[in-house]
Amino acid sequence: MKKTISILTAVIMLVLSLTACGGGDTTPGKKKKEPKTAAEQNTLKLAYSKNDSLNPMTAETSINFQITKLVFDGLYKLDGAYEPIPVVAKSAVVGSTLVSVTLNEFKFSDGSDISVNDVISSFYQAKESSAYETRLRNISEAHIGSDNSVVFDLESPDPYALSCLDFPIVRNSEEGFPLGCGRYSYQRDGENIYLVVNSYRTDFDPIFRTVNLEPIHESDSFEGSLVIGYTAFSYYDISSGTYARMNANNVDIGINNFVYLGFNLADEWFWMPEMRRAVSMCIDRELVAASGFRSHARPALTLFNPDWYATKEITVDSSVNIAGAQELIKAAGIEPATREISILCNAENEFKTDAAEVIEECLEKAGFYVRVSALMKDAYVQAVKSGEYDIYIGEVRLNFNMDLSPVLTGSASYGIDEESATVLKYSDFLAGNCEIMDFINVCNEDMIYAPLCYRNGVASYTKSMRGEFKGCDADVFYDIETWSLK
Repeated sequence: MKKTISILTAVIMLVLSLTACGGGDTTPGKKKKEPKTAAEQNTLKLAYSKNDSLNPMTAETSINFQITKLVFDGLYKLDGAYEPIPVVAKSAVVGSTLVSVTLNEFKFSDGSDISVNDVISSFYQAKESSAYETRLRNISEAHIGSDNSVVFDLESPDPYALSCLDFPIVRNSEEGFPLGCGRYSYQRDGENIYLVVNSYRTDFDPIFRTVNLEPIHESDSFEGSLVIGYTAFSYYDISSGTYARMNANNVDIGINNFVYLGFNLADEWFWMPEMRRAVSMCIDRELVAASGFRSHARPALTLFNPDWYATKEITVDSSVNIAGAQELIKAAGIEPATREISILCNAENEFKTDAAEVIEECLEKAGFYVRVSALMKDAYVQAVKSGEYDIYIGEVRLNFNMDLSPVLTGSASYGIDEESATVLKYSDFLAGNCEIMDFINVCNEDMIYAPLCYRNGVASYTKSMRGEFKGCDADVFYDIETWSLK
């Protein structure tokens, strides 16, 4: 999807109705506010860009794309642990390079049945969409199985392919909006667009029965509006590296953005796994997340997202071990103070520069002579691509199936040998030839990357809003049925 929709660079801002608390304004000369009517209590206002599409396949703005999550569902949806939960799918069988999905008896919002052909047509539309093309890249074809299932052909084995099957199932309609099967459906009243509860979703019973969509200008100050109480909810992925806490309730939402240390594997020191492990053993990841990222991150002890359901039972030693690091350095025959090593980072991202300073202090405890090299973004990217660094702080957004190929063999795998132990073991893992812990153990020995953390986004909402607010990376409205006005 275009830059505006990238979760690394996008800002998702949702404008809700101003709410009234009991007691009203009793200032002389002002009329006391009337209590909200039942209709007002059951109506939510969200901002949308009138100049953009509300079709999930073509929406370009983050704000519109998030609204489509309320109207369209896929075969599966993902929760906060990135675990696929069946929606239109009833069951599935995941083979080596085939995924067969049996459908539920499910309906579009107009009451028409969802067919296998609807799913296949939607898949090919999504595969051409910039929003879903990366997620579906490993799925080459979709066709009807012998038992009227939907069969997806994979380019390479992926035991977690179901997490990629959240693409929206759509059908064209005469009203101008595509039909979906999500929690709400689109309605139009003249120029006004709003959402109403999908009566065919008997599993969804929210307090907000209607969602009014209010057109906004991209230049509007959402932050200021939230502070004065005009808006009630906003979400920021804080990819800019700065975040000013507002006078509102705030909750972090974990996202699938992996932050790590990359090593120059051609360097006279860091071609040795012992030196890479020594660096990793020095890092206080709790401090990196808390101080460097202002607590808007979760420490990562493996390459995988710590929230991922597949690694919930896995434990990895998280303790800082300076003495152990010094033993590895000595065994490698290195005198760490004999040369300066630089930590390259993006100077335009405050979180990254602060994290680099935390790592600098950690490494100095083991005797390293360290300097932080903060470059403007374009110069930083060029330095990484050309290998002009000792160590760099990188970040990559991973797909929901936790595919690590971007950093192992793909666009972010700078200097990585495809015959390295980590890359080869990852292929074994995907093919089912080893357990996930076997792969993690090889990663920890090879240490071509030192994991640091996975970043968070932040949702802010006024104190008049009530709800669990357990939005997740795949859907900031994940628990909208719990939302209400005080």
